[in-house]
Amino acid sequence: AAPWSAMVGGGLVAGGAAAVGVVRGCGLPPEWADRVPAWAGVGVGGAAVAGCALLTAGALALFTALTLGAPAVADAYRTLAPGAGAGFGLTLLALAYLPNAVVAGTCWVLGAGIGVGAATASPFGVYPGPRSSFPLLAALPTATPPAWVLAVLLLPVGAGALAGWTCRRGPAGAGRLSAAGVATGLTVLAVAVLAELVGRRRADRPEQRAEE
Repeated sequence: AAPWSAMVGGGLVAGGAAAVGVVRGCGLPPEWADRVPAWAGVGVGGAAVAGCALLTAGALALFTALTLGAPAVADAYRTLAPGAGAGFGLTLLALAYLPNAVVAGTCWVLGAGIGVGAATASPFGVYPGPRSSFPLLAALPTATPPAWVLAVLLLPVGAGALAGWTCRRGPAGAGRLSAAGVATGLTVLAVAVLAELVGRRRADRPEQRAEE
């Protein structure tokens, strides 16, 4: 781990969570609330609904992959952690990486796909690479998905519909359109930030970059 990035990242996560908790418990300061238009708060709510729906879809995709890839996951456990103690430790490590895997599932559902080393997978196609021995990565698809898998692209559409339905609580007319614009922008920004944080990789040495 890079100490500075770990410290800054942990501080941002803790500070952001604390700010959300304070706002939920106490609300915005009156001098702030008077300046924020009503449709902005509705847009933030719509973005929260869309983000939760997308992450739920990603979690469902991950659960399906782990279920269908159960034999490969079991082989990974037998290879890396044949004993009970080692298996418990490996499970804890996999749980620590579970948020990363959920975001990866969300990117897969959105159609952007995911990549691990030389392997890539999306609803449109799969380019397998050497199978990983880590349980979460062992569930990465290796076969070309059937045509009906493209139906998962309806899940992000459903998330957008839920966000739009939430934005109907905003002021009639232009206020609802503004709320929808805020929800769209915040959702795009949130997904992009999560994908960047989860998907970044470092290559400190030239030979490491060449291997990647």
